[in-house]
Amino acid sequence: FPGDASGSGSFAMSRPPSRWGGSRRADNDPLVDNARRWLHTPNDYETLTNVMSSFNAIASQTGGIAAAGVIDIAKMLPSIRSDLGSYYSLAYKVPSNRRGQSHQIIVKTTGGTYQVRSRRQFIEKSDDAVMRDRVIANLIRAPEASSIAVTVSAGRLVRLKQHSYSVPIVIRVPRSSLTMMPAEGTNRGSFTVYLAPGRTLGYGPGVWTQKVPFTAGSESKDGSFTYEFDLVTDPATDRLSVGIMDDLSRDTGFARIDLSIRPD
Repeated sequence: FPGDASGSGSFAMSRPPSRWGGSRRADNDPLVDNARRWLHTPNDYETLTNVMSSFNAIASQTGGIAAAGVIDIAKMLPSIRSDLGSYYSLAYKVPSNRRGQSHQIIVKTTGGTYQVRSRRQFIEKSDDAVMRDRVIANLIRAPEASSIAVTVSAGRLVRLKQHSYSVPIVIRVPRSSLTMMPAEGTNRGSFTVYLAPGRTLGYGPGVWTQKVPFTAGSESKDGSFTYEFDLVTDPATDRLSVGIMDDLSRDTGFARIDLSIRPD
């Protein structure tokens, strides 16, 4: 975290986003109190409060430490040096079930008065959960190289209401990138579409999914399967992230399109 906490003012919020999972005012948090002297506006303090609540939670669950403000960060430097120069790396293998379950991790020492900081748990995410995370990440970084060369295009914008618009979206998935299996006298397969609308300050209400079955010979003349829909959104939405997962091979593909939605 920057020593000058006023650097967080560029994304300050007017009040804690408690509806997104319990951000709180940490008025008795020493980390926040020590950093308060470098804050220039009430919004800076509000932002630091929210950020440090998250940092403290992450640090405690992963065996790390958190600090804010020049004084506390300076006090933390010897611990950082010690951590980087003296530590144990432990690994073990557990059966994979891909059910998104949380597994507790406990590290104990025998003899001596040692203090152990370590990761407390891990979650082996399902393929669906991993895809949702990657589709959201695709909103803010360039689409990564993938085995399915999915493409997405947008049609003409149609205004529905004062702050509501409809945009026709066409997604194309190459037939050559998908896997099919014999079934009912023909070859069949399916892929799942993941959609995440995004904004300059984050992403929309969540990730939408749709399973698309297909059969051999149903592709278009250019050798691709298409999925079309109308995206109903508002002027704040300026991009759309698309992910495709082959339901048989579990191969994936990602694309993103910028949306020019501006009020008249």
